[in-house]
Amino acid sequence: MKKVCYLLLLVLTVIFAGCTKSNQVLNKILEKKVIVIVTSPDYPPFEFIDNSKTGMDKYVGADIELMKYIAKELGVELKIEVADFDTTLATLALGTADLAISGYTYDEDRANNYELSNPYYNEGNQGVLVLKEDYEKYNSLEKLNTNIKIGAQSCSLQAGYVEQFLPKATLEKFTTVPDGITLLENGIIEGISLSEKVAKIIMDKYPNKYAFVNAFDVDVSETAMYVIAKKGEVALIEKINEIIQKVVDNNLYSKWDEEATIKAIELGLI
Repeated sequence: MKKVCYLLLLVLTVIFAGCTKSNQVLNKILEKKVIVIVTSPDYPPFEFIDNSKTGMDKYVGADIELMKYIAKELGVELKIEVADFDTTLATLALGTADLAISGYTYDEDRANNYELSNPYYNEGNQGVLVLKEDYEKYNSLEKLNTNIKIGAQSCSLQAGYVEQFLPKATLEKFTTVPDGITLLENGIIEGISLSEKVAKIIMDKYPNKYAFVNAFDVDVSETAMYVIAKKGEVALIEKINEIIQKVVDNNLYSKWDEEATIKAIELGLI
C-alpha cells in the first residue's frame, strides 16, 4: 500500500509541477526539434501494426497520420512511443512523452487530470449492419430489440451500445469485423453493431449484400476523440488546437480514417 501511495504522490507532484510552467513542454519540443507521442497500437483503424513493414513504418492508422501532420506543422521530428493503453497517460505525467494520441474519447477523469484538445474526429452514427434481404425485418430499433443475436467486437463502444439499446437481444462478441461478417453470413447472428463509417465501407464493397440500420441514438460527445497532454500544458494544447483546426477545415482526418479502415479490414484486424 505504501508503494502505491508513494507512486501516486510522485505522479501528483509531477502533474502539479507542470501546472506552474504551462509552456514547458512546447518549448522543449521546439528546442529539441523532436515530439514524442505515446500510443497503444492495438485499436484499428486509429492505430495498429502492419507486420509487412518494419521500424516506425509498421505503426499505421488514422491517428498515426495525425501525429505525422502535427510533427510536420511544428517543424519537428516525430518519435512514437508505444505503451499498453492503460499506461499511456502515465507517460505524460512522468514526462516520457509530450502528447498521447490513442483514440481517446471524453471522460470526466481525463478532463480533470489532463489537458484535452478540441475534438479532432467523430465516428458519427452508430447502428447495426444486417443482410439486405433481412432489412425490412430489422429496420428499426424496436425490430432489433427482440430475441435475436447481435454481434459486436469485444470491449468496443459498439458492444456497449447493444447492451444499452437492445436489452432483449443477445450480445455475441467477436474479435474482428471479418469474424462478425462470417457469423452474419452463416446465420449465427442477425446483425453486427458498427459505426456507420465502417458499415459504409463494407456496403460499398458488397452493395447488394448488406444494409445499415441507423438504430442507436448516441450523443456525439461519446464518439468524439481528443489529443491529450499533461495537466497544465495549456500552451501546447493551444498549439495543437490550431493544428487540429487545419485538419478539420481540410477534412483530412476523414481521408486518413477511410484509408486506414480499408487497410485494417484487408489485414483482417477489424
